[in-house]
Parts: sequence; C-alpha cells; structure tokens
Amino acid sequence: MQTAKRYECLKGLPPYGPMYVSISENDEQLFSEGFVVRFTKSDGTNWVANFKIGWSNFSTIFELPSAGKIVVIANGQGYVMCADQQNAITTFGTAITDLLRTEDGRYVAADNTNLVIINSDGSVWASTRLSFDGIKELEINGNIVSGYSYHPTSDADEWIKFYFNIDTKGAEIGRHKRYDDDTPDKKKPFWKFWRL
Repeated sequence: MQTAKRYECLKGLPPYGPMYVSISENDEQLFSEGFVVRFTKSDGTNWVANFKIGWSNFSTIFELPSAGKIVVIANGQGYVMCADQQNAITTFGTAITDLLRTEDGRYVAADNTNLVIINSDGSVWASTRLSFDGIKELEINGNIVSGYSYHPTSDADEWIKFYFNIDTKGAEIGRHKRYDDDTPDKKKPFWKFWRL
C-alpha cells in the first residue's frame, strides 16, 4: 500500500489560514515569496513553508522514504526536511542546476563549483571544488559521475571533462587546476596570470 505524499507544492503563499513558516539556510525570517510547500504532519495537520530561494532556476522536491525525510531544492538552494518539523534539518548548495539518482537510492546534485551527494538517510556530503564556475552535462554510470566543469584558465578549452567516484569521494580524471597556485606558466597569455 502506497502512503500519501507528505507535501504539496503551491503556486504562491496562501491568502488565508495560519501564517507560513520562513525556511532559509541562515535562519533569516524576512524575505520575499520563494518556493512554497504545504507539509502534512503525522497527525494529519498541515503547515506551509516559504523556502528562501538560491541562485539558479532549478527547483524540485522528493521524499527519502526510508528516512522519513523530504528534500527540497528551491531555485538552487537545498533543504532536508521532516514534515513534522517546522525547520530545516540541514541545508546544502546555493546554485544547484542538476540532480541525478543513483541505482542505490542516493542523489547527486551539481552546484556551481562542486557536487553534493544526498544519501538515502538524508545526510549530505559536498565535494571539494571541481569547477571555477559551472558544471554541465552531468551523467552517472554506477558509482562514477561525469560531466564538464568550467575552467577559464585552461589553455585548450574552457569546459573540461571530469570523473568523480561517489564511493571514494575523489575526482579520478580532470580535477580542477588549483586557483591559488601563483606559479607562472610561460605558455599562458599574460592576462591569465592576473587574479580578480
């Protein structure tokens, strides 16, 4: 028997009923209308959450049934929720643009500069920086996530292929060049030496 969903996405803040609850990554309470969700508690009552949005256009919501948790991604900003609690269990990301599900029930999200792994128990792990500013064409094959990361310091091309092992938590190929490396490279144009 399938249980009913514990959430419903709303088109906006309801004009009547109890006051909504503001949910943000830094406990900020005063912000404009964001990503709005109605949660249903275990006792059948409900409440409305107004999630502060992040820096992308990607939004989604899904359940982690074995953990009794709900993951909300509000325009790039991620939240792990429990329908019975009117606050975030944890937050992650700021500019998530893509999300893939693994065969074993984990999720891998691409943020602007790194990957975020959402485990089936609701715990979250973020990789070190894989990109200067942008990850695209994310794919997953078994435990290997691949895609392209943006590197404005690359000699050959600005989008470089990367492979990331989500079990060992390590980049196998195409790891980003260290941006804090001030060693001159005579092959690079002079303008690539300057840092913003």
